[in-house]
Amino acid sequence: MGIGYKPRRYGTTDFLVSELALVLGGAQPTATMMKVERRTIHAWSDPIGDTSIPFGEMRRLAAFARGIDPTWALAPAETLAWEAGGHVTPIEPSHERVATLLARSAKEHGLVMAGFIDAIARHGERRLGHEERELLARNLDEEIRALVALRAKIGDDHE
Repeated sequence: MGIGYKPRRYGTTDFLVSELALVLGGAQPTATMMKVERRTIHAWSDPIGDTSIPFGEMRRLAAFARGIDPTWALAPAETLAWEAGGHVTPIEPSHERVATLLARSAKEHGLVMAGFIDAIARHGERRLGHEERELLARNLDEEIRALVALRAKIGDDHE
């Protein structure tokens, strides 16, 4: 949802600013932390405006968000990596047992595959709508996070 009411495409710069500002409590608290005016935050998060957040400011915004929600703080890096043809896979330490992580990973995989199969069965691969693709991408990102947590755990765990 983010701040404001304008729809934003998942992964765009305006989407990231909007979501990070929401994590930080809204446009005004974000503006105060960033030492900019509230309208600057709204301009940076406007999907139809022509003002983009400078890279250095995005780094600062992500650093502030990291203190509240480390997952969202990684969103700018994930987006930049995707645009460059790669993928950022953050390693989040887990205190869960390997069996629990395996179960979560299997569940995420099942949900993602079911979503893909259902969407393609209903529309065909080339006719998936933007919202459906966005939902599938978000679910796939969750699956990747579950797999990376499992990978980190089995690499470090000597149970």
